[in-house]
Amino acid sequence: MSKKLYNLVLQEGTDEAAFISTEAAGMEVHDNLSMFDMLLCMRLTEDEAAILESSEKVLEIGPERTVIETISYPSSTPRYETPAVTYRTKFNPSSGAGADHTGLNMFFTSEFNTADGTPPFGYFQGSEYQFDDTVKSNFLGEYVDIVAIEAGAPVAGYAGTENHVDFEEWDSNDSKFVAMDWSSVNSSASSTRNNQITNGYANTFSAHAIGVLSAAGGKYCGWGKKSTLRVMYLSDGVATAYNTVLTWHNAKSVNPNTGVKNATVVTGAWGFSGVEHQRFFKIEDISAFVTYDKDSGVSTTHQRPGPTNLPVQTFNYTATATGASDYLMAGGDRNGNLVGSQPDPGIELVVGDTLNITNNANGGHPMYIKTASTTGSGDQASGVSGNGTVNISWTPSSAGTYYYICEFHGSMVGTITVVEQIADGWEDDYSVFADNLAIPRVILDTNAPTIDKWMISIPDQTRYTTFDTIMSNYASAGGIYHFKSAGNNSHVGVSPEDPRHNNQITVDAGSTYVSNSLDGNGYNGFSSSTLGGSTTYYVNRNEIDGGPNQFTIAACQQDDVNRLLDDYSNRGPMCDFAAYGAYTWTSYPTGTYSDGQWGYFSGTSCAAPVAAGCATIFLEWYITQKGVWPTMAQLKELMVNSAKENLIGEDLINFSSIPTADDITSSKLYNSNEVNRIKDGDSQNGGADLTELYGTPPLRVHIPWGIRMGSGKYIAGGTEQTSYKRRPTSGSVWPRRKVTFSS
Repeated sequence: MSKKLYNLVLQEGTDEAAFISTEAAGMEVHDNLSMFDMLLCMRLTEDEAAILESSEKVLEIGPERTVIETISYPSSTPRYETPAVTYRTKFNPSSGAGADHTGLNMFFTSEFNTADGTPPFGYFQGSEYQFDDTVKSNFLGEYVDIVAIEAGAPVAGYAGTENHVDFEEWDSNDSKFVAMDWSSVNSSASSTRNNQITNGYANTFSAHAIGVLSAAGGKYCGWGKKSTLRVMYLSDGVATAYNTVLTWHNAKSVNPNTGVKNATVVTGAWGFSGVEHQRFFKIEDISAFVTYDKDSGVSTTHQRPGPTNLPVQTFNYTATATGASDYLMAGGDRNGNLVGSQPDPGIELVVGDTLNITNNANGGHPMYIKTASTTGSGDQASGVSGNGTVNISWTPSSAGTYYYICEFHGSMVGTITVVEQIADGWEDDYSVFADNLAIPRVILDTNAPTIDKWMISIPDQTRYTTFDTIMSNYASAGGIYHFKSAGNNSHVGVSPEDPRHNNQITVDAGSTYVSNSLDGNGYNGFSSSTLGGSTTYYVNRNEIDGGPNQFTIAACQQDDVNRLLDDYSNRGPMCDFAAYGAYTWTSYPTGTYSDGQWGYFSGTSCAAPVAAGCATIFLEWYITQKGVWPTMAQLKELMVNSAKENLIGEDLINFSSIPTADDITSSKLYNSNEVNRIKDGDSQNGGADLTELYGTPPLRVHIPWGIRMGSGKYIAGGTEQTSYKRRPTSGSVWPRRKVTFSS
């Protein structure tokens, strides 16, 4: 039986060595994860894993999941100033060198006076999408080492990237990329891609890793211009990679310039495959929705309203035929459908409705409404007038499945579904779901009839305790900070310490729903399923994102007016703030210009490194002023309080009067004609769109002038100052009171 990697979380106080020699005797330990108490990484067969799972000393055991890549002036002379570059987004330069350009995100993350224009700037602002200026700063991430932890595989064709002009040191032509044989730090990190000196740089860089390092610390494209750059891959397992980096961080020598070892900023631009959008349940089948208050933790149960009678309606159809295979039906039913060639999608009525059919094909194809799909004049439904004539009329008195069928041709048949005279309990008001982070999505129901319906998406229900343990160890180590990409699946997530993490729906027994299983390339695969008993599902769970011990970064648009999140970005209260994603100019190797390869990077894979690069400025400023590195909590508070509070949502959908499930277009996103839709066959890495914040803090990453240009104290002439916290927008200090002076 083949083995694979498993991560084990042991009960607190367990003797790890004794556990390995007794319960796990004879089993292969891949990495004892020396930096993480109560964690082990083992190579096990399924039978061995089952044995360990039954041990009372094992809190959690699970196989290593598949990982994927998750693809903005002082009165004195500044210490650092770039030559003039073009700040751009949206379009590639028509000619010239890639290093003549930088991303507009550099401007948005720390505004300054531009040489040739005034705001607004951005993707949607016509000719003002770009301008020329310099970058000035007194801090550029010195004393900080950036490590990109990557999911993908290096490509031999990118050998030599360490000498790319964007990876040069600030004041020389030497490379700031540092190759690593990570196995010298941890023997378990033994894969070829993690031993870069040994492989002679021949198998070191993926395109994704180049984009990440450029966005965080590129000489031209990132803020960490004086930071060093390193990369490590997840080919030896997630826990091993993070254990290795922490081991390396703790073993650093003291920098004589600061009196402490250098800080480490880690980017995690990856995520687990297939953990979001696993099932879709029709809102009409949800009997209860339990929500939690984010502050008090008090729960509220929203029960589906009781049934009410619907007003009966009359529906008219016209039937024609061009042969003997199908009737061609035109008309509308309870779903508002214009029905074409039969038998899909059928006609849907409620008891008491009247159905009128004008059969223009009656001469050769007399139609009957029947209880069985058989030819002839038998099995006729009761109450039908005009069977076999041009004008047929029927008011059904009981629910069931019926058929309209040609008297002579059995293939000319379609279904009529009649349901009881009961309204959908939620009717068309879905605001209780949208207001509580359970976002209605347009899903093509794979159960008959196959039509679009509003559904609630359900993610994997677990929380990956192993990763929370890793991040707890990072936060307690000091001087090491993790910037995690939120993901590109438009999932709305809540951190586990937030009570809303437990928001849950209860679904009726016997409900049909849509299951989603990804194929080997990460594309959605829908299928029909039926629920056995009534079941409760959590709506806002997420595997590894959120939490106080790391930064979770959403992606936002590069525009001063349409300040929305990127459509694909995961979002919700789990995010700390947003940084810039799509259309970020980097040395991502998609185009070739006279001095190397450049192109637009994208995704939360770009946003997290952009935020990480900004963090290097905060960190250098902090160590310069205080002589110590901030704690994780202190850095998060500093960056959150410095962020620009100006993200917006579009209010595109009125959930209190929900429209028919269909395609919905936004003109304020880069490109989306299918907002709130999740499609069969689309990639789960960027294939679903949203336009609202849905609980995401309205914050865009920002480096205040007083930190970028200052010495930690106010410098005369600056237009910005840092503050401990934002001025309140309510309470006794708001609005600002008038102050009068008397002589």
